[in-house]
Amino acid sequence: MSEERFQSLVNQYPEYAQIFREVLRWFTTHPKQQEVSLEFFYTNKYSFKKEDLNVAFFILNKKDVVKKTYVVIDESGTKVGRNFEKMDDIPDELDTMMGDKKETKDLFVVPYYSLRT
Repeated sequence: MSEERFQSLVNQYPEYAQIFREVLRWFTTHPKQQEVSLEFFYTNKYSFKKEDLNVAFFILNKKDVVKKTYVVIDESGTKVGRNFEKMDDIPDELDTMMGDKKETKDLFVVPYYSLRT
């Protein structure tokens, strides 16, 4: 993201400026990790309120800074299927890496965010 675009966001939403900085810092310091979940920012490492994080990520998504995708995982945290751009795209049943079928209602759908380029 360009410095001008970042400053524009900070000027529009100054109350979320620190969150914007930390999110962008995370992406620049972890270039090999392309996606992050909000859960990471909910940890004690960051002192942001969950509500503020949710709003900040909503703004970043609406302003096309980040892209939201949905990852389906099982109870052990293993990814099942591919990433989905919309909740409505997730089928009722997904194939595991072992070739088994699992019903989506028995899995967890987790929103992840990637930085748009």
